[in-house]
Amino acid sequence: MADTERTRAALLALFPDNTAGDCSPQDQRDFIVTVLRTVYTVAAATHTLRSDEGVLSVSYTATGAVDITLATAEKLTGRFVTIKDAGGSAGTNNITIAPESGSDEIDGEKSLTINENYAAVTLYCDGTSWYVI
Repeated sequence: MADTERTRAALLALFPDNTAGDCSPQDQRDFIVTVLRTVYTVAAATHTLRSDEGVLSVSYTATGAVDITLATAEKLTGRFVTIKDAGGSAGTNNITIAPESGSDEIDGEKSLTINENYAAVTLYCDGTSWYVI
């Protein structure tokens, strides 16, 4: 069976609690195709990372700084997220990325700033902290 893009709602309904083993390998591959290949545009001064977001394209920087909040690390174990300055103005309007929980960190720091035009960062979550890849 070929990997196919399915609705996020249908796939997310399968994943909250898979203790019963309801998710087949095909469901898992379809989830990757659907969620991780989708680019979400951030067009506001603040944004909180949702569980179904894998790539954030930040275009709001042309009109002001942007704050991205990462959900608590224990909620997103094993997740990767890429944040890209698509607006090309992070050099003057920074993109600040910070964990929601005060005890979570990004590479040992409380926040990370993208301050170069068109720069990007990919982060990995191990369940206790976030790491720059």
